[in-house]
Amino acid sequence: MLKLYNDLTKKKEYFKALEKVVKVYSCGPTIYDYAHIGNLRTFSYEDLLARFLRYKGYQLVHVRNLTDVDDKIIRNVREQNKTLKEYTDFYAKAFFEDIVKLHFIDCKFYPRATEFIDQIVDFILDLVKKGYAYQGEDSSYYFSINKFKKYGKLSGFELKDLKQDASGRTKTDEYGKDSAKDFALWKAYVPEDGTVFWETKLGKGRPGWHIECSVMANTLLGKTIDIHSGGEDLIFPHHENEIAQSESHNDIEFARFWIHSKHLMVDGKKMSKSLGNFYTLRDIEAKGFNPIALKLLYLLSHYKSQLNFTFESLTNCQTNLQDFNLTIAKLTNYNARLESDTYDEVVKTSENYLKDFIKALEDDLNTPIALAVLFEFSKYVNGLIGNGKIKTETARKLSGYFKKYDSLLGLFNFPEKADDKVVESAWKRFDFRKEKKFAESDQQRDEITKSGWKIDDIQNGFILIKN
Repeated sequence: MLKLYNDLTKKKEYFKALEKVVKVYSCGPTIYDYAHIGNLRTFSYEDLLARFLRYKGYQLVHVRNLTDVDDKIIRNVREQNKTLKEYTDFYAKAFFEDIVKLHFIDCKFYPRATEFIDQIVDFILDLVKKGYAYQGEDSSYYFSINKFKKYGKLSGFELKDLKQDASGRTKTDEYGKDSAKDFALWKAYVPEDGTVFWETKLGKGRPGWHIECSVMANTLLGKTIDIHSGGEDLIFPHHENEIAQSESHNDIEFARFWIHSKHLMVDGKKMSKSLGNFYTLRDIEAKGFNPIALKLLYLLSHYKSQLNFTFESLTNCQTNLQDFNLTIAKLTNYNARLESDTYDEVVKTSENYLKDFIKALEDDLNTPIALAVLFEFSKYVNGLIGNGKIKTETARKLSGYFKKYDSLLGLFNFPEKADDKVVESAWKRFDFRKEKKFAESDQQRDEITKSGWKIDDIQNGFILIKN
């Protein structure tokens, strides 16, 4: 049974969905730039979580939002003299290219904040009506954190330590925990906003960052969701503010499980453009790395542990990935003639490896242990196929186990199976070699090579590898 570390309760808890369908909301990218490798680490563990929930038999509605209006975006739109949609569409497209390269499974919804302006306005008006929000002298609308008595239950901030009316207000979306303040729900228009504004019941302006996620989650998933996820940097203020808004609006718990990944460091330092250690997936590819090698590197570290990215570790992961894919390629086009093999023993051993793998993931997605099991399984398989100790059918069964692992990890390539004509030529070559008819054997080998394959001999047959 799946156990997850819940940042709300600060302990591991058994996960059980409220309904048949698991509702998950993940804070997605702010599409003002390319996603960096720290962002992608968070999205990678969320992909694993979604895959594992499906593996456990749950139906899943997974929402990952795209923040397409905030302070940074407006600044860049103004500086580049573009429309909001023109600017954000470019980076949205780049994000979807990234998640395809990383083999992420699709979420059910990828909502954009600008698609929910009417719902945001109505949500804020309800908060005003209930006394949780007010209009400031600047015509913006703010959430009064003193009115929500459970404020700080996720981050640990103690509301009692905040003197009445001493918190002040902020229109800035991001701020530190030591600066807890009434935060903007709706930002009244200022000239710096340029062309980014909406005329609404709240006046001319635009939504604040925090309200956007509350409204999208409420609209697409309902009042209470099973899991809310993101990076640890979002715990305060963003997720704390989401809780305050949502629970004030709905008078019911917003999210049952809160799951956050730790930061990614680069060579032991915080990633920063000023330090020259800021990388996107495009930077990784430009250096000759397979994006999936980066995903493997993510998974080798537990999501609750800080990951130190180095190019040395990425190089090792690329080598490991190539080894995995080569093993799978060998299984896919392995052919051997044996009267019998240890099929039942192979299946039993393979099942035990898989059980250990699943057991590790059930313990708060413990990927370091799970992958250690996978490496051992691959080593076991290579020992079987190296000298042709198993029949063709057994090799195909083993390939099926790799597909089971891949359904949870999204790491591997499964190559095409050689067509019957190529396999027939390879068997002819095998028989000619046994009969010491080397000229005929070489002729068959040349035919195989022309078809785009190379052949590796094993004791009882051969393995075909695509050139």
